[in-house]
Amino acid sequence: MYRLILVVMALALSACTDVQTRAVSETPPMARPDLDVRSLACLTEAIYFEAGNKGEPGRQAVAHVILNRVASKNFPDTVCSVIKEGQDRGNCQFAYRCDLDYTRFIYDDQKALAKASARAVMGGKTADPTGGARFFHAAYASPGRWFSSLERVGNFGGNIFYL
Repeated sequence: MYRLILVVMALALSACTDVQTRAVSETPPMARPDLDVRSLACLTEAIYFEAGNKGEPGRQAVAHVILNRVASKNFPDTVCSVIKEGQDRGNCQFAYRCDLDYTRFIYDDQKALAKASARAVMGGKTADPTGGARFFHAAYASPGRWFSSLERVGNFGGNIFYL
């Protein structure tokens, strides 16, 4: 029974699944009511895989990029949809969604930090260090040529961010 409960909890929190939306009393009131428990799980996942060990500024920057995309008419209008975009075509906007087993959180401490960052950003408790960026890539990566047409706004936690 204990194992079953752990599996159910892991599935509910690990990825952007079709878990029913419900309020969570231990979370602070969120700045936007459309950002719910499912959104928190998806944002936690993205932060964990994109910036989990990169420090708080890096985690917050990734979270803000995702919320900036949600707010843009050029991207899907939910956190989970932004994160999943292109996955069905093998052209993931967030590479970990195509390259890794995103259902497995190996480091509990990094997952806790990612969740805390997601809560802070979703709750409106942090300013956007990227100034509205909607794109980023790992500093070690060689992105496509189209990145050269974007305005670079900074490097946070080993990722380079663009407007």
